Amino acid sequence: MAVIAMQLDLYGGGSVNPLENVLFDTVTFVTGNIGYNPATGIITISQPGTYTFQWWVAPQSSPGSNGVTFSLACTAVKTGQVNGFNVIEVDSVPFTVSLRNDSAGTVYYSSSVAVKASLLVHAEVSTAAYGSKSVFSTPISLGDDPVEVPLDVPSDEYENVDMTVTNGIGSQQAGVYRVDAYVAGFLLETDANVTLFLNVNDTIVTNMYQTVTYTSSDFGTFNLSTYVRLEPNDRVWLSISSVPDRTFYFLVTGTGGHLSVQKVQDAS
Repeated sequence: MAVIAMQLDLYGGGSVNPLENVLFDTVTFVTGNIGYNPATGIITISQPGTYTFQWWVAPQSSPGSNGVTFSLACTAVKTGQVNGFNVIEVDSVPFTVSLRNDSAGTVYYSSSVAVKASLLVHAEVSTAAYGSKSVFSTPISLGDDPVEVPLDVPSDEYENVDMTVTNGIGSQQAGVYRVDAYVAGFLLETDANVTLFLNVNDTIVTNMYQTVTYTSSDFGTFNLSTYVRLEPNDRVWLSISSVPDRTFYFLVTGTGGHLSVQKVQDAS
């Protein structure tokens, strides 16, 4: 498990208008995969987990009859008054949250205390990240330009990776990953060179391709393994091409291929 934590404080005076964020001016403490923009007051969480938030604001005055109310503004608004405590389950990232003035009027910060407002975030999250996808598919037409391998069946077990990514796996944590790929199939028309490529986003990973020359209708197998550094929301996927054009038939029984990722080192 790893700790993600942040403490934000506001030392400057002034005020905050209705439906505007508190702009904390000091990041007192931060560790882990979390960030803060002092210009917008927005906290960005980049790792799924269960997060606790605690905040307080020291107001001087608030015109209007509805009193002073501050809320955590995110996908589900968590309302408090001048202080509050909430637990939020973050399932998809990036996830943004801010402390917003939901009062009817402008809130003026107290001039009698040094710290006008404070917000703390804490989570203990799993650092494991792994998963795989397989292909059980109909034949695909290949040409000189690589096409995506239709990886459409996710593994039953996976953690901290995005399996909703089309024909690939999305990373949710920065780090170094081991990536393994396997494809098996055959051609009915032979005498062709078929090449499998490993891609991250829009780029072929350096030297991560394999060419099989088909001179008969026998099965051909492709195997690629490497270590790559990934950032949150990177996409790992496979592509395949043929010279000349051919129809590629995946293995008839069992999986015709798979792509797996496993984080072996956290981001430094």
